[in-house]
Amino acid sequence: MKRTVVLFLVVVTVAGCYFPSDFTADLQIDREGRYRFTYVGKLTDLSMAQRLTRGELQGLEVQKRAEIAERDLRRDKSFKNILYEGEASFDVKYQREGYIVIERSLNFIRPNSRFLTLKYNKNTGKITMIGGKPNKKHAETLEKAGLKFNGTLRVWTNAQPDKHNSKQVEPRGRLIVYSWDINNTSQQAPIFRFKPQPLQ
Repeated sequence: MKRTVVLFLVVVTVAGCYFPSDFTADLQIDREGRYRFTYVGKLTDLSMAQRLTRGELQGLEVQKRAEIAERDLRRDKSFKNILYEGEASFDVKYQREGYIVIERSLNFIRPNSRFLTLKYNKNTGKITMIGGKPNKKHAETLEKAGLKFNGTLRVWTNAQPDKHNSKQVEPRGRLIVYSWDINNTSQQAPIFRFKPQPLQ
């Protein structure tokens, strides 16, 4: 009952967003800016959670609403696997690759619920990865309801950063891996920045 009440209080203000949890996220990016981003973990549809807590969805309506949420996610073809686990939560695998210097930006999950932003600034000539996180007030409330913002984010690269805040840096063959263990919303958002080299 407590989970239901808490979710009802918070999701009104964040409906339409997705809440990440229990994830492993890997960004492989080379010194030129070619990347592959993979996310494996859970996403909770807070709009659906709102309707569940209000008692608006029951029986087959829950299944239909889950199918709507799945279709919404599948609009992004980079979602490879989506499995509904109940209580508005989905187990997902997302994988996208490209060349960020041309694309300019990548926002995962959505522009209005950013878990990770990768962008190229043509004015500075630099590529920046910023790990987003839910609004602290909302996230703490959701965590009390059993939804925890937790997981691991890693950057695998041969680039030389001019800025990063990872406390775990280790070589893996020809690459360096920068890791962030994410346990709560009070942690500083992960950041990694470098100036790409011209394509070879």
